[in-house]
Amino acid sequence: MSNIVGTKEAAKMLEVTRQWVLILINRERLEAKKIGTSYVIDVDSIKEYRREVQHKNDLD
Repeated sequence: MSNIVGTKEAAKMLEVTRQWVLILINRERLEAKKIGTSYVIDVDSIKEYRREVQHKNDLD
């Protein structure tokens, strides 16, 4: 993980709630590492998730 952010920053980047970010982490849709009681998320995995969502929306 080169560039990392916390759940709050990830939620802002994805325009979703922090709870939704935790769901994405639990479903392994975002690459994250647990540090203590918090998660750090790889920014590249956020970008990849956005591309997947955009691609799916383009198909609909």
